[in-house]
Amino acid sequence: MVNVLITAAEWRTLNYKPLYLLLADQFIDRIEAGMFPQGSYLPGVREIMKSYGVSMATVRSALEILKDKGYVEAVAGSGVVVIYERREEDEVPPEEVFDVKKDINHLFDFRIIIETEALRDSFERIDAKSLVKSYDAVKPGSADEINEVDAQMHDEIHSKCQNPYTLRTLSEIMKRIELYRQLNFRAISPDVRCVYKTIGQIVESIADGDVDAAVDFLKLHIDETRRSLIDFLDKSGGSLKE
Repeated sequence: MVNVLITAAEWRTLNYKPLYLLLADQFIDRIEAGMFPQGSYLPGVREIMKSYGVSMATVRSALEILKDKGYVEAVAGSGVVVIYERREEDEVPPEEVFDVKKDINHLFDFRIIIETEALRDSFERIDAKSLVKSYDAVKPGSADEINEVDAQMHDEIHSKCQNPYTLRTLSEIMKRIELYRQLNFRAISPDVRCVYKTIGQIVESIADGDVDAAVDFLKLHIDETRRSLIDFLDKSGGSLKE
């Protein structure tokens, strides 16, 4: 059954799952929601690879999980067919199938994995001196200046990444996240001091050539962005407004 309630406390307990587990979760949610009814076929392996920007091994591992859990089975010469039979208690009203909090959590889980991969790929090409200069010029309490450095940092990561599959997947994720940014969640301001500190830790790690530390702080920074969305939803009664 699709969970329609996810609290801010629950997302904090999420682990950084391997990509194949996140992919399996995506298909399980869609199968249980009736988007892939019993007897229908999942997209082909190569189509899934192209859609999600993942490797064949990742797709096959995700499909193995679906098979082991009894959601699908392979049909020689035809593909992967859904064998999961929805029960009456699984039925969810159409308006509840799409859950904003769950979508946000999935987006940010994927973003953590993909953007940290982009950081590892681009690390040696990032203009660390320019980032340090911009960060050092920021007044700690200035949200506008902090946001400018934040944008510069992410642009360095994205523009210097040379893996086309990572970039394509990250682009699709960021487009989805941007839809939420266009809504009024920014009415609840994030903790500017916290954001300033974390960006500084990322910039410092890049300048020091410590890719592992930079990746860890980037994960923390992405979670801070997720928190601003989830906290806003909690405070606004669980809905985003146009």
